[in-house]
Amino acid sequence: MNHGPSHTYPPVFLVDRGGPQPPVMDPRLVPCWSFPPAAVKRKKRGCCEGACAVTVLVLILFVILGALGLGAFRMHRLQAELVQLRQDMIAQCEGPTLQKQIGLQETDVEKKETRLAAHLTGRIEKEKTSRTLSWEPKHGRAFTSGVDYRDGGIQINETGLYFVYSRVEFMGKHCRAKDSLSHTVFKRREGAKPLVLLEGHREGYCRPAREEGLWSSSSYLGAVFQLTRLDRVFVNVSHPALLSHSHNANYFGLSKL
Repeated sequence: MNHGPSHTYPPVFLVDRGGPQPPVMDPRLVPCWSFPPAAVKRKKRGCCEGACAVTVLVLILFVILGALGLGAFRMHRLQAELVQLRQDMIAQCEGPTLQKQIGLQETDVEKKETRLAAHLTGRIEKEKTSRTLSWEPKHGRAFTSGVDYRDGGIQINETGLYFVYSRVEFMGKHCRAKDSLSHTVFKRREGAKPLVLLEGHREGYCRPAREEGLWSSSSYLGAVFQLTRLDRVFVNVSHPALLSHSHNANYFGLSKL
């Protein structure tokens, strides 16, 4: 029996002795529908992942900064070593010359602090009549620093404690047993009477049995005094004509403490 193409065949069922089986559909009758696969849900990133990333970045930053600091330290140390090496080379090349220059610089610094002092030496005067002695303030070992020499006296320009000293030497050919030698250091001030600071006397400096023999006698005075600005210090002797003509035998000076 013939059927047209539009005729639908009835389903065919197969019967098995083991029991009923599901019907088998004609492949031509199975619809060709397709569905997309189910989307896989992504898990959300937790907060711990973000914190870990920040920590890693911070650690990397610290490592970079540490490397930069270490490099800068090594560079600074290298520069210091180069400077020290250069100084050593200059010292080896110049040697004593450089040391002398450094010594001169130190001396210049010390000179800035003026020391108030004076040392005067004896001045030879053949016809000396005044008991107040005159002195040499510049030549030889004589000098003045921070004080002034005026008319035989040392003028104080700054109030303070001063060590004042003087030495004189007498010498003669004739002995005068009755005479005594005196040596005095005193100060003067404008509008005030002279004030004796130091005084020494010497008697029996020669023996009458040796009236024609050469004799000599010396006197040294020294002490600390409070001197005021514009005070002037002088030296007197009883017999200026008997003073020795040696520059080193007679001297007079002071120094601020």
